[in-house]
Amino acid sequence: MNIIILADEQQGGRDYEFIDGYPAHDIIKDQTLLDLGFKGSPFIWSNRRVANDNIQKRLDRALSNSEWQLLFPNASLHHLPAIESDHCPILLNTHPISLSSATPFKFHHMWIDHQEYPDIISNA
Repeated sequence: MNIIILADEQQGGRDYEFIDGYPAHDIIKDQTLLDLGFKGSPFIWSNRRVANDNIQKRLDRALSNSEWQLLFPNASLHHLPAIESDHCPILLNTHPISLSSATPFKFHHMWIDHQEYPDIISNA
């Protein structure tokens, strides 16, 4: 849509007014779309100017309906770093792998003292 829909989606430049995002609000409401949110920098576009002249915005977003979210409940959207562009790429991952659920292996010295330890090791 190349448009912001909330005041906090912009830093710098003229103040946001609701009328600026009004067409997008109508589309989102009429189609009952949900914003997937994001991980990473809140702003994905910059005019690449410095100091007080710098303007940053969240222009791109991923929208879905509730049926899609039921199919992909763990989907995540990432704002990636901009490289040689004024826009950051966005990456939608519909099946992210959770690394937090992996439990590291721990060796307990008491296992060595177990009566079946030598047999288990030999059989393995």
